[in-house]
Amino acid sequence: MLQSTVSDIVRRNRSTEGNNDSEKRGRKKKFSPRSERSYLKHVRRNKFKSLRVITAEYNEFHQEKTSMCNVRRVLPNHGIQNYVAVAKPFLTTRYMKRRMEWARTHTSNGLKINETLI
Repeated sequence: MLQSTVSDIVRRNRSTEGNNDSEKRGRKKKFSPRSERSYLKHVRRNKFKSLRVITAEYNEFHQEKTSMCNVRRVLPNHGIQNYVAVAKPFLTTRYMKRRMEWARTHTSNGLKINETLI
């Protein structure tokens, strides 16, 4: 090693009182690895809920508050994709009656249809 390299290392060691790394530059991450695992566990348990609901539930029970934007940034790193649920039409009373009539006409005489199922 060169003399200047050795002297730089010694000088840095004395000024920082050890051989520890200095604080890193840039913006700090919102999630620590532990809180990230905790959030992923919460997402996997509630995988059919929306991201807004999951984030609100997480914020309710944890000290570290987070936003949906931070969560959207973290999830793809763990293989969880963002999907939009398929719209499901609401069953109106008229439509339920029509379904019941259709079921009555298309079943054999021996079968009874439970009124509460449709």
